[in-house]
Amino acid sequence: MARKLISAGFRRLTLLETNTRPLSQISQLEDIPVIDISSTDRSTLVRQIHQACARFGFVQIINHGFSKATIDEMVSVVTHEFFGMPMNEKRKLYSGDPKKTPRLSTSFNVKEEEVNNWRDYRRLNCYPIDKYVHKWPSNPFIDISSTYRPQLIQQTHSYYTRFDKASITMEALPNDLEERILLNLPPTELGTYSRVSMRCRNVIQSKEFIKEYIGRSTTEPRLLLVETTMKPEVLFHSMYQQANPLLSGKEKVRIPHSPGPQLHIDHPVRGLVCLSYETKVVITNPGAKEIVCLPENEAGKQGETKCFLGYDEDTDVYKVLCVPVPVLSTREEAREYQVLTVGSGGESWRGIECKHHHSLVTNGICKGGVVYFVALSECRQIVRVMSFNVNSEIFTVTELPKGAEIHESFSFVNYNGTMALVDELSGTRVEPNGTGVLEMWIMNELERTWETCGIELPCWEETVGSTKYFFKGTIGTGELVFAPIHWFHGHFSVLYYDPVTHKYRVFPIDGVGTDYMYKVRTFLDHVDSPLLI
Repeated sequence: MARKLISAGFRRLTLLETNTRPLSQISQLEDIPVIDISSTDRSTLVRQIHQACARFGFVQIINHGFSKATIDEMVSVVTHEFFGMPMNEKRKLYSGDPKKTPRLSTSFNVKEEEVNNWRDYRRLNCYPIDKYVHKWPSNPFIDISSTYRPQLIQQTHSYYTRFDKASITMEALPNDLEERILLNLPPTELGTYSRVSMRCRNVIQSKEFIKEYIGRSTTEPRLLLVETTMKPEVLFHSMYQQANPLLSGKEKVRIPHSPGPQLHIDHPVRGLVCLSYETKVVITNPGAKEIVCLPENEAGKQGETKCFLGYDEDTDVYKVLCVPVPVLSTREEAREYQVLTVGSGGESWRGIECKHHHSLVTNGICKGGVVYFVALSECRQIVRVMSFNVNSEIFTVTELPKGAEIHESFSFVNYNGTMALVDELSGTRVEPNGTGVLEMWIMNELERTWETCGIELPCWEETVGSTKYFFKGTIGTGELVFAPIHWFHGHFSVLYYDPVTHKYRVFPIDGVGTDYMYKVRTFLDHVDSPLLI
């Protein structure tokens, strides 16, 4: 990898077309923003930095406390001596891991860039200076360490002490700047600001802020893995799903009286996940590490139930639907369906009527204010698709096409923006030549009609080996995503397939499945959310 460094010795007298960025993509700047960092007017200083970063993306600072001689010496060392070192010396410092500090790397990416942005860089973390300064290389920096490092330590402490002790709070910022800052914070940090500032709390809990925050998050949806073991806890792993899904977050949420793998995990709704078992029902925001325990559901004492979280955008209301699960007998008495309105104040379960008695058999999904799931009729002879309107609280039956072999193991997924039923038990069928065939029923939600769809997966058997992958849906790139459900040893991984290029991408996910026996549910299009904060 280190041979990709531009400073490795690659030389050309002329630039290739792929190395020249079109003028239309180059910003023309008349004035570079210059900021006097020594200013004592903190409010104005913060606004100047914000405006410069928002408009230009960078600033030039003056009166920073570093002498011109020190700066010139540092630039000379970095530009000439450091990048001019022998390749075997620089190779020791090279790393492609963005988390490593410090590191030498390059932005050259021939696989993703249309115009090669060749730029080697040496990243040196500076704050807190005591934590990182000992990691700085001594060669060739050793000659200026006696002058530059002491000044850096002194000025860094000065800046942060002045910023910390000047008592500038979010309340001192203009309203628009405060909201912009909050919109760019992760849910955990929103929770911190919400706890220490009533003004921030009011902003974070406003409908306008929640809508914009979630709207921004939908542009970078996440893959959410929910891991349960025999321990009384649930592990949430999330990562951006459209890039290389490297693990970008692992949150541990302890669920009271959790039964481990028997816990029912509902499909995420706007960043929230509903978990239930017997009479216990909780809603959690895994990104914020927040959890709300709902009143116990007495229907769970009569037999097994499952709960679904639904959201109606028109009324901005969240409701939890509780549906009975079939018992072993072939004939059962109709049990009560219950619903709870979340955030109504003094929440309580209430019974609702359904003209089409049924028992839940699959996991469900909420789309457009409607919760969809597959169920059995009261006599357990007919498989139906049930839909529950969150606003009107009315159940509707969508009959399946005649001859459709849909049974209890089918579940809903999102296939290119439409609802589809796939078999979660048998997974992908393998032909004698090793080609996989993914079969599904696609639902027209408006006309409530169905059509069958079969997708060939070339070299499927060779690609997956002995791993049992199940289809989880499609993402914005058009790729099909597959993941295991149970994993008892080895590494957990997700599989992407591009139906246009017919190429596969397999990504092992670090940190999943640390116990010998565990269960993992995989969800697509999860978003960060400020809800429950």
